[in-house]
Amino acid sequence: MSGEGNKELFRRVIEEGYNKGNLETLNELFSPSFIEHQDGIIAEHWGVADRFSLMQQLGVIPGR
Repeated sequence: MSGEGNKELFRRVIEEGYNKGNLETLNELFSPSFIEHQDGIIAEHWGVADRFSLMQQLGVIPGR
């Protein structure tokens, strides 16, 4: 992705995800988990909780 593409993606995350509270956009753009591969095998797997819903419930980002 180009530098301009990265900027547009970041703008979309901030505008639609945080400012408008559209969690579907964030779910579309972010992976629910991360898997690191080393030498063709899985080395680590990190599950990512639904942090955006949690932040919304805590009032850190606006709700719908």
